[in-house]
Amino acid sequence: MFIATTQTPDKNIQKEKAQEDFTTLLGRTCEYIKELEELGHIENGSYFNLYEEFHKKAQQIINENWK
Repeated sequence: MFIATTQTPDKNIQKEKAQEDFTTLLGRTCEYIKELEELGHIENGSYFNLYEEFHKKAQQIINENWK
């Protein structure tokens, strides 16, 4: 079972905390792919590429659109 938890964002959340929490959730989500790799269902290295691409894009979106 995969459980990813962070605090629910509120009106006072700071950008750095939002990025940190999202990174935590993203990492846990991508671990599912890592498990599939270890079972031999997905090509090795897929986990890292997926995580890096999502993380980079998420950071870009938060940085460019933070109010």
